[in-house]
Amino acid sequence: MSSPAESQHNHDIKVLCITGAARSGSTILANILGQYPGFFTVGETHQLWTAGLVDQRLCGCGRKLTECRVWSAVFEEGFGSLGKVDFARVQLARDHCSRTRGLLLSHVPVRKGKWEHDRAEYLRAVEQLYAAIVACTGCKVIVDTSKLPMYGYLLNASTLVQPYIVHLVRDPRATAYSWLRRKPVRTAKGTSHMPSRGVLRSALEWSVQNATTEVLKAHAFPRAMTLLYEDFVAEPHESVKAIVRFTGEPVPDSPVPPSGVFTLGVTHTVVGNPNRFETGAVSIREDAEWKSGLNPRDKAVINAVCWPWLIRYRYARNKAHG
Repeated sequence: MSSPAESQHNHDIKVLCITGAARSGSTILANILGQYPGFFTVGETHQLWTAGLVDQRLCGCGRKLTECRVWSAVFEEGFGSLGKVDFARVQLARDHCSRTRGLLLSHVPVRKGKWEHDRAEYLRAVEQLYAAIVACTGCKVIVDTSKLPMYGYLLNASTLVQPYIVHLVRDPRATAYSWLRRKPVRTAKGTSHMPSRGVLRSALEWSVQNATTEVLKAHAFPRAMTLLYEDFVAEPHESVKAIVRFTGEPVPDSPVPPSGVFTLGVTHTVVGNPNRFETGAVSIREDAEWKSGLNPRDKAVINAVCWPWLIRYRYARNKAHG
C-alpha cells in the first residue's frame, strides 16, 4: 500500500460530496453509489471525529469502527493508530471552520487568520483520512454524505482532493416530517435515538443549507450538479448513471433496475441515517407519508419560511405537495 504522501503526489482523490439539508435521502443514494466498481461510500466523515469514534457509532458493517477491518486499516495507514489522533483538536478546528458562519468569518480581517489556521489543520486531517481510504480500498471515488456546504468549500482548498458536489434537494415539508420522527440509532453502547426538531427550526435550517449551497455553486464550486430527491426516486436508474458520468468515471450497467428494486451489499459507513445498515432487496420509492401525516399548520409554517425555494425547486407547482 502506498502512503498518503505518495497518494498526494500520484493523483488527485475524487470525493463525491452529497451536499444539502439533512433528511434528504443522501444515505440511500450513497449506499447505491457505493455498489459501483471503484466507488466507496464512507458516510458522514464530518461526524467521524465525534459521533463516529467518541460516541462509538457502529460501522455500516455492524462492528465498532475500532474493530472493523477496513477502518482499522485506514487509521493505521493514515495516522499510525487511533491513539495518535487528537480528536479534541480536530473537532475544535472543524467546528471553527466548517459551519455556515465560517463563510462570513473567512472574510473578516480580525478573524480571517484564525479561520485559515483552523481550516488548514482540519484539512490536513481530512486529507490524511481520504488518502488512507484510497490506499486501503483502491477506490477511485469516495462518496461522502457530510452534507454541509462548507465541507465542500473546505475541500476546494485542498491540493490533494478534487471535490464533486451533488446538491441533493428534497421537499422541505418531507424533511420536516422526518425530523419529527425519532429514529433509533445503533451504537456500541446500545440503542439511542437521532435528535428531533420542530418544523420552524427545520424549515430555517433547510433554507440556510440550500441557500448556502446555491451561493457556493455559483461562486466557489467548479464541479457541481443538482438532483431533486423526487427525481431520484422516480428514475433511480438514470439519476445514478448521471452522477457516475458527472465524476468522469465510466458508466457501467446501472445496479438499479428500472423497477427501482435494488440489492444492497454491506457498506462501511461511519455515521448517518440508520438505514445505512440495510442490506438485501430495497425498493427505491418516495416516502410520501408526510403528505397525510403533517398537519396543515405545520405545512403553512414551512411554506411561509421556504416559499422562494419552493418556487425555485418546482415544489410550489404541484398541489399534491400540500
